[in-house]
Amino acid sequence: MAVQRGNNDMSSYFVARRAQPDGIHAVHDRSRCPPECFTAATEYLGEFRETTQAVTVARLRYAHARGCTCCDPVFATPPERVQLALLRS
Repeated sequence: MAVQRGNNDMSSYFVARRAQPDGIHAVHDRSRCPPECFTAATEYLGEFRETTQAVTVARLRYAHARGCTCCDPVFATPPERVQLALLRS
């Protein structure tokens, strides 16, 4: 279940240093992801209002970074699938 935040609330975001088997570095929101996502193998990205901001910063270091499915299912989906889904709706 997603946590509702006010307009001025910010969350702490982290990125996995190790890529998943598909080559993606998952971006995690401290307020929405389960604790097991935050290991010594995660890197602090900063405080952001939106997942898009955190993913943009993560991509400066890891080109294949996306939001994890716990944090934001839209950003966990490859961009080409999101565009295809939008075209179909």
